[in-house]
Amino acid sequence: MKLGNYKIAVIGAGPAGSSFLRHLSRNLKEDTILIEKEKLPRTNTREAELVEETIEFLNKYYKKIPRYIFSDPKQIDIYYVDFDNNVKVYEKRGLWNINREKFDFWLFKESSRGIGNMITGKVLKIYKVNNSSYGIKINVKNSIKRVEAKYIIGADGPLSITRECLGYTKMKYYFGYQEWIDSSKFSGEYMYFIYDSKVSKYYSWIIPKDNLVVIGTALLPNQKNTISILKEKAKKYLNIHGYTIKKKLDVAIRSSPNRVFLGKDNIFLIGEAAGLISPSTAEGISFALRSGKYCAEAFNNGEGLNEYKRLCQELIEEIKIKYEKLKILQNPKKRIELWNQIGEIEKL
Repeated sequence: MKLGNYKIAVIGAGPAGSSFLRHLSRNLKEDTILIEKEKLPRTNTREAELVEETIEFLNKYYKKIPRYIFSDPKQIDIYYVDFDNNVKVYEKRGLWNINREKFDFWLFKESSRGIGNMITGKVLKIYKVNNSSYGIKINVKNSIKRVEAKYIIGADGPLSITRECLGYTKMKYYFGYQEWIDSSKFSGEYMYFIYDSKVSKYYSWIIPKDNLVVIGTALLPNQKNTISILKEKAKKYLNIHGYTIKKKLDVAIRSSPNRVFLGKDNIFLIGEAAGLISPSTAEGISFALRSGKYCAEAFNNGEGLNEYKRLCQELIEEIKIKYEKLKILQNPKKRIELWNQIGEIEKL
């Protein structure tokens, strides 16, 4: 069954896809279809904090940020806890502590008004119909439907089917394993970035969320789950412990400058689908929002992929800087130099 022919098909309704729609001109938006695999609001989302670049972006392009998207505490600073060196260091950041499910749905509602059509289903295949059109095969409640579009915007995250259909090498990835624990005795004022080679070669995190605390770690494929080690140390050194309420395993890409791929011909990739994510912290929302906007600007100005690539150069430069920072963070000896630059080092 064919659902119609559109100028633009956007695959994915997360921050990247929403930002693209938010900044797309009205006439183009009316000739756009959005394809999202999950029913909204999505519940299968990673918890996150909003960094300075995201806060600046939202304050500039969104009139009012609703209180309900925030968790308690609303703003949060960071403690870097380095178990390899037995030290910790504080950094004042004022990051926004959000409820990711509510945040994503708010972005979608703010951005999707005026769109031509939307369908909930899983994209199975993208193929070329002719020189000016692509076909999209979609599974909608076990029924196969098809859409045609001149342009495709892949905003479908780390395991992007759009990227795969372009024949580009699959991204390297890690698993993010998280547990939500009832730690009502813990008065959370900080989030913790934790570096411990016995737990993860990347990093781990602890984030207060209302009356719960999220404890998570990044695991390489085939790596044994080491969350028990992390929880033991969180209890011993940070007095964070409690009963597990729920668990979650998801995927995030392991980015680097040479893994960024913004698209080919009339297919554009934005956000994590393009490999736009911080190599040092796996923060992706700021890159999703900005790349979505840049992609929309290229369309609004009647330009193509080359203009989008030009606009994204600043994002790629950021990734280069953060990739160099990652090399320091993965080296326990070099990390001490970084902690000294951030603030006063405390012994655990």
